[in-house]
Amino acid sequence: MNHADFRIRAMMSRRLTLPARISRWLLIGVAALLPLAVITPIVYWQESNRLRQQATLQTSQAENMLDLMLDYAEQATVTVAPLTGQPCSRIEQALRKQVTIVPFIRSVTLERDGILYCSSLFGVYHRQISPPDTPRSATELRLMSGNELTPDRPLIIYRKQAGPTAIYIAIDGVHLQFSLDMASDYSPVYMRVGPHWIGPDHAVHLNPSPSFDLLTIERASPATPMP
Repeated sequence: MNHADFRIRAMMSRRLTLPARISRWLLIGVAALLPLAVITPIVYWQESNRLRQQATLQTSQAENMLDLMLDYAEQATVTVAPLTGQPCSRIEQALRKQVTIVPFIRSVTLERDGILYCSSLFGVYHRQISPPDTPRSATELRLMSGNELTPDRPLIIYRKQAGPTAIYIAIDGVHLQFSLDMASDYSPVYMRVGPHWIGPDHAVHLNPSPSFDLLTIERASPATPMP
């Protein structure tokens, strides 16, 4: 009888502790999920930090390449500036020489009083582009979708004022496209100049620029002001 009573009491004890068993399993589940809840934000932060570092490196590469192109453009303007007081017929060969020996340069054009009057492409030239008294910055940078010679080929125009004459250096957009492609190994890199921007599609667009849900890194080059 005592043995039977013991069995009955044991069975009754199990039934009475069922809520406790459920609580125990819930506790085990919470304990199992707790490390995951702690680790997930850390993994997310690490991945976000990695992406940020990669994006920063990519934009730095593109910026450095652009600055190198502008340095060469500036070098060409320094060489051409002392020649601007001479007639175009005397200096057009010197302009063509700059296109030949200076990397990235596509053309050199001179402007005075709003008129383009000398070009490495056409020699003596005459084209009104602005009123004579239009106020301009000493140095300007523009991104264009093309020009009259190659309307579908982007280019960067670097403009430097040298006394009464402005020197326009055209940088071939092929070099810019190549630089963006090289910097876009892991994610796309875009370059904006004033209201215009260019990206992986190699086309120049007007506002608005693309937006990204995950991460966007922007760097402004202090080398050249916008017009």
